[in-house]
Amino acid sequence: MSSLGLDTGLLGTAVRELSGLSSTVLLELARAGVVQRRRVEVEDLRVVQAWADAQKANTTDAYQQYLQKEPNGAHAQEAQRSIHVRYADLDLSRLGFGITVIVMIELSSQAERALVEFEQAVIECPSMSYCSFVSGNMDFLMIVHVRSFDDYDRVYRSELSTLPHVARIRSSFVMREVGQRTIPPAALTANPGS
Repeated sequence: MSSLGLDTGLLGTAVRELSGLSSTVLLELARAGVVQRRRVEVEDLRVVQAWADAQKANTTDAYQQYLQKEPNGAHAQEAQRSIHVRYADLDLSRLGFGITVIVMIELSSQAERALVEFEQAVIECPSMSYCSFVSGNMDFLMIVHVRSFDDYDRVYRSELSTLPHVARIRSSFVMREVGQRTIPPAALTANPGS
């Protein structure tokens, strides 16, 4: 069974049955109106199965394979979005967002309701690219990308200061990025259990 509930064995059998027929037999069946309907059903099953396979693998290669098989398929736009959104490596400074701001936020309360309300609201901030609940003197660490200091003033006034339960906001502007890793080398060489 596929992730969409299709019987992959049945799909393979249907494809083999149609493709195994001689052109003479297909012509006779087409005249009778049988093959056209079956061919459409098999093609529909192929499209559904191709999309199910791409979603199951959930990789750039799988979505690209789907697009090669079905460039105008029902899920072509979604496959393209999956490729671009999941793996886009954008240079924000080239898009005009040359200033990175590290924002530390302290809440007026650490009650569960206050935390949940803040977290729900911060997700809606269009300038926020990263936010974590942290230990220490502050409650949340955010990373915001802005175009200018004036732009940060706008973000501060219209987004950050309107968040619920905020007691204190401290901002630091990144002067220079020294390094950035998705996976630290130690994680690749670490020996678990030692």
